[in-house]
Amino acid sequence: MKKAVILFLPYKYAMADSLESIWFAALEASACEVKICPIPYYDKLPNGSFGDLHDEYDFYDKTLPLVKWRDLNIEELKPDAIFIHNPYDAGNKVTSVHPDFYAKRLRKSTKTLCYVPYFVVGQDTVSPDLAINSAVLYSNKVFVQSEKIRKSYIDNITYYEAENKCKGVFGNLETKIVALGSPKFDKVFDSIPNDYILPDEWKNIVYKPDGKKKKIILYNTSIAGILAGKEQYLKKIRYTIESFKMQHNDVVLWWRPHPLSEKSFSSMRHKLSEEYRRIVSDYKRENYGIYDDTADFHRAIAISDAYFGDKSSVVPLYTVTGKPVMIQNVSFLSENFDGMLITLDCSYDDGENIWASSMICNALFRVSKEVWQAEYVGSFPKEEMKKHSLFRSVIKIEDKLVFCPFSAKSIGIYNLTNGEFSGISLEDTKSRNYIQYNSYSKFSAFVKCNNDVWMFPATYPKIVKLSVENGNLEYFTVSLPHKSEVFYPLFSAYFGVNAAQFVNGVIYAPLSFANSVLILDTLSNKIRLHSLKESTAKGFSRIAFDGKYFWLSPRIGSDSDYKEYICKWDGVSKYTENIYLPQSDNRKILPFRAGVLRKMVYITNTLILYLSSRDEVLEFNTLSNEFKVVQEEAIPKEPIKLINLSEFNTICLVNSFKDNVLHSDFCYFEEQMRNIKTYIDIVKNGKHSDEISKSQKELAIEKYVGMKKNSGKQIYNAVNMVLNHQTTFVICEEVNI
Repeated sequence: MKKAVILFLPYKYAMADSLESIWFAALEASACEVKICPIPYYDKLPNGSFGDLHDEYDFYDKTLPLVKWRDLNIEELKPDAIFIHNPYDAGNKVTSVHPDFYAKRLRKSTKTLCYVPYFVVGQDTVSPDLAINSAVLYSNKVFVQSEKIRKSYIDNITYYEAENKCKGVFGNLETKIVALGSPKFDKVFDSIPNDYILPDEWKNIVYKPDGKKKKIILYNTSIAGILAGKEQYLKKIRYTIESFKMQHNDVVLWWRPHPLSEKSFSSMRHKLSEEYRRIVSDYKRENYGIYDDTADFHRAIAISDAYFGDKSSVVPLYTVTGKPVMIQNVSFLSENFDGMLITLDCSYDDGENIWASSMICNALFRVSKEVWQAEYVGSFPKEEMKKHSLFRSVIKIEDKLVFCPFSAKSIGIYNLTNGEFSGISLEDTKSRNYIQYNSYSKFSAFVKCNNDVWMFPATYPKIVKLSVENGNLEYFTVSLPHKSEVFYPLFSAYFGVNAAQFVNGVIYAPLSFANSVLILDTLSNKIRLHSLKESTAKGFSRIAFDGKYFWLSPRIGSDSDYKEYICKWDGVSKYTENIYLPQSDNRKILPFRAGVLRKMVYITNTLILYLSSRDEVLEFNTLSNEFKVVQEEAIPKEPIKLINLSEFNTICLVNSFKDNVLHSDFCYFEEQMRNIKTYIDIVKNGKHSDEISKSQKELAIEKYVGMKKNSGKQIYNAVNMVLNHQTTFVICEEVNI
């Protein structure tokens, strides 16, 4: 009987762990012939053309049944199944596999094309760009890490097909997308320190003179951290390195920066690149820690005893080891901090005290403005204790504080008179319009009208009116523009943070994904949409009113010439006037679709503008049209008594908590664990990673991922069943996504 031929096509060695446990399961079976062909990939130039070609064949273990890509003839081999982990074909702007290995070509050469994502995610959803791509479109089977992720794929694709009138083009999603875990977790689970040999120069750092191994903390720094942190990020790296230097006789820092860190500094943070290179050079020269720029990050995960660093894609993988994880706070450099740094969200100032919910857990605090000390008041019922950003806005009506839910399940109510907490549940919804509903970002804007509260959604598909007196809720459909006027379907929110203005009984709320303003008459409850289709803004993130004109902040950071501006609107016309902001050499590169402003406030002929692109606050005189810089938002050395006037009115300060009671089961945040030095002490005195049992790892995988181990074997068995049944797959010849 002829054996089935299974071909694996990894392209980047660092991503091959997404296929590795599957090919090992196939190699153990006698029913198939295995071929592994590392395929080449190109860097992409800014104009989209191909740059340098990379072939990582030599990175692979030569005991594997490897085939060089130039020697591979897929038409002659006629593989029964092909496994890939590259999703994009030509759709990636950074790299591209060789066009001969695009999914839309491969699916013509095999009975079963299988896609296993190269990534894992740390939440319950995937973004549309990860769910809707060539590999998912053309593959017979898509293997994902959990049931919740599987549902997210199906939801994204179903919506895409409905919007583009191509129902069924992706095939039968219920049978095509299968939740069997990720081989990437298999690799973490099966890796043990003894699997790896340290270079001699590293051994001298890791082991004490008596032969005992020091504790090791993996320090992971990311590209996202570099782009967001600027100079402060470099200070944080210096501070971390110095913290370990003082304890290097007992604890080793294993620094593993993102491979593109230096290139990112050079191209996107050029003024900081020399300082970054100096930090790296000093760290290497002093030789008390490990600097790891190799391709194998699993070695660092297996050998280290704990994780410290950015919240990157490495965190979900490290979390399932059962070993401690701490996410660094870049702004936190204090050496004498004794307590817990809490980040308070959506604050209300009653004159004597500030009332605010915590951003990091289910807790309400009262902050005395006299002594600036935070006092824990209580927690909201039926909400998770460890959930992030439960609420984003708060309004006082009579003797009640009403909290607008962001990730919370219910509207939060706190009675200032009797100190009681309560909640008002929202109706479940599965409806969706242009925006993909995400239960972790329900509402973004909150407007008080007499004893009613109007809540405008981030992704919840309805506008909600709350009568605080009796707790009744009314639901209203969001008026939507024509599809041709929409700029950011799926990826966006309906309205920006606090982007609603109440004027003479009417609420004006600009859409964040189209050039339109929703106008709601609170007396009649009638809603209409006013088009600003002649505006160049492509959606809005903020709004203010000066008594005559509305002022709008564009959703994107600048115009085609990279000039930042705000929009002036008379409330009647279909166009806006662009008011350009003063230019600056200190502008930072904004994330895609980041708004011009973090916050905008109008006070007596003056707009106060909190800029996203630089650490400045501008005053704009609406009578003279003149700008001036009024504040540089330098990050203070100590987090005590800091009022950070960000878009969420966030307050960061030290409270009296010293017990580590609010951390999550597997992952800590630096502000919850006091500081990196405390974390070093915990790791130094804690269990060694070798003592983490397999049962503990299994528990971590099942709890964190929702799946058990041995994903590779399960995936192989599933594919083998498909091959035995000779299942075929029919799809359109060409589909553009």
